[in-house]
Amino acid sequence: MIVYVLYHSQYIFCGSGYFFGQVRKANQIFRRRMSMSISLHLVCDANVLNPIGEIGKQLNFSLSEEGVPVTIEQGDNGLTVAFENGKGSIIYTKKVELFRGLSLLIPAIRRGEVYHVSQSSFFDNNGAMFDCSRNAVITVQAAKKMIRYMALMGLDTFMLYTEDTYEVEGLDYFGYMRGAYTKDELMEIDRYGAAFGVEVIPCIQTLAHLTQALKWKEIHHLGDTKDGLMVGEEETYQFIEKLIAHCANTFATKRIHLGMDEALQLGLGQYLKKYGYKSHRELMNIHLERVMAIVKKYGLRPMIWSDMLTYNERTEEHKVAYEVDRSLDFVYWEYFTIDVDAHLASIAENQRLSDNVMYAGAIWGWSNVAVNYIKTFDSSETALIACKKAGVKQVFVTVWGNTGTEVNLFYNLLGLQYYAEHGYNAEVTTDLMRQRFLECTDYDYDAFYEISRFNVLDDSNRATRDGFSNVARCILYQDLLKGLFDVNLKELGMDLTQHYTALEQMMSVYRNDELFDYLTKLATVLKQKWDLGIRITNAYRNKDFDTLKGVIAHDFPTLAEAVKALHVVHRNQWLATYKPFGWEVLDARYAALLSAIDYAAFRLNAYLSGEVETLPELDYEKLFFNDWATKENRSVIMCHHYGRVVSAGIFDL
Repeated sequence: MIVYVLYHSQYIFCGSGYFFGQVRKANQIFRRRMSMSISLHLVCDANVLNPIGEIGKQLNFSLSEEGVPVTIEQGDNGLTVAFENGKGSIIYTKKVELFRGLSLLIPAIRRGEVYHVSQSSFFDNNGAMFDCSRNAVITVQAAKKMIRYMALMGLDTFMLYTEDTYEVEGLDYFGYMRGAYTKDELMEIDRYGAAFGVEVIPCIQTLAHLTQALKWKEIHHLGDTKDGLMVGEEETYQFIEKLIAHCANTFATKRIHLGMDEALQLGLGQYLKKYGYKSHRELMNIHLERVMAIVKKYGLRPMIWSDMLTYNERTEEHKVAYEVDRSLDFVYWEYFTIDVDAHLASIAENQRLSDNVMYAGAIWGWSNVAVNYIKTFDSSETALIACKKAGVKQVFVTVWGNTGTEVNLFYNLLGLQYYAEHGYNAEVTTDLMRQRFLECTDYDYDAFYEISRFNVLDDSNRATRDGFSNVARCILYQDLLKGLFDVNLKELGMDLTQHYTALEQMMSVYRNDELFDYLTKLATVLKQKWDLGIRITNAYRNKDFDTLKGVIAHDFPTLAEAVKALHVVHRNQWLATYKPFGWEVLDARYAALLSAIDYAAFRLNAYLSGEVETLPELDYEKLFFNDWATKENRSVIMCHHYGRVVSAGIFDL
């Protein structure tokens, strides 16, 4: 008898069957619909009726004179929600709290229970930044949908990270063929957010991370390096002013994120050739002074990522002091640390240079095909505890899309809920998260949490909880014959067929849901593919021709059909969330995967027919892929770059 446990939800496998370790009601384990529609009779200001109506569609309530009486008014002491004697009330301070209040009140009305809760936010601002620069530009409709979710959670900050994906007058190639937002689109998102009390903040780049803009001849001459601007050049600041002026004339907010992170090659390219060496400190002083002057001209309140200042504070000799305007908001970002004291030390370091320090955490879904909520919660909890202790009043969580944004926007909902609940609660428990996630999204907490298991294969590494692992992505894309991760997978000592079969069964409960349909099909591909290359290699070396023939006749066609099904649902999911620009990158990866299956069959047929005597790719002794994994910790299988997953050769696509 085979016994196999899938950790959190406790799947136990016995032979070919399975059952839940903790039996829950059949169709309520992962998805419970708020089936009972109710009507409300609101006593409130007319200007909130339209957004409440929008929320009604999501929470399944309507507005009617005969509905449950609910009084809504604005106060000055946080959020209070009550339901008693058949009447409800919401008293809110910030507009977004009205909608969080609705997400608390509606379930209480459905339960018919006396309910009373008062909450105050630990943070002045709490929200999320969404990456629209790694090929996936969120559509206006998807942005509105996310704003509604965030309002129900009580998150008041919606940040669009756009390196070059916004149209700027006079810059024809800026965002060209990248799905750049028009001014009208951004203004529509901005107005919609305002209706829900959600501030939409532009997040641009004014120093580095501008590779996609600088590759075009139009502004290529402004580059110091491949991705960084030439500091000190007058034309550089004319370019930056165009970007800042666009934001000032588009968004209602006075806040703007200017970027300036990870400019590690600052002054080491064309600048070095033209002017000679200057330290990062000198160049940052020059650049900040010029950019701050532009920002003040437009009456904006800027923030920047702080790493270029605090990193150099730790590493460079203090020959040149930073000349930082203390009104410049510093965003301390840290996604890895799980130590409260380490966070407190870093916050203090930032506070020495700025009067207002913000914190940015992350939902761990970048360079991956599935979100890792185990690592997300581990790293976020310690950071948010530190923020509360240190008096940091503004926080947001980043949703990055590195390597092409393979993880859909809405898989991040559980991470947003986590930040929201930390904003309103001193302690965030699993039971609280289960209840609030269901109330705000109608999704099941456990189903989302278990998405982590696509990459977290065991819990043995408690220090990092496999935070770096993107094993699912490596399995999906690696070549069947060359198998760069085969040694790592073999030495795990785990039967991943059972692991991914468990996930397939779990995710299939949501098979009619667009998010979980993709995950079901992803698990199907992974369970078939993870050891196929290993089995092919073993059969080849043992001259087991029958097995090789069986792989060609059965395994390859089955895998190809599974990949095609995954491709279709992923494509549909993309087009429902993002503009079509950028999908061609993932489309090409699926095409390459299918071609690799066809090529593997071609090579094996050539060997079996005697056309070739050997297959060098299978004779080659495979080595341990050691980018992140070590001999001591083999559970971390990680590679950021698609090209390196597929091939050890030069890969420039």
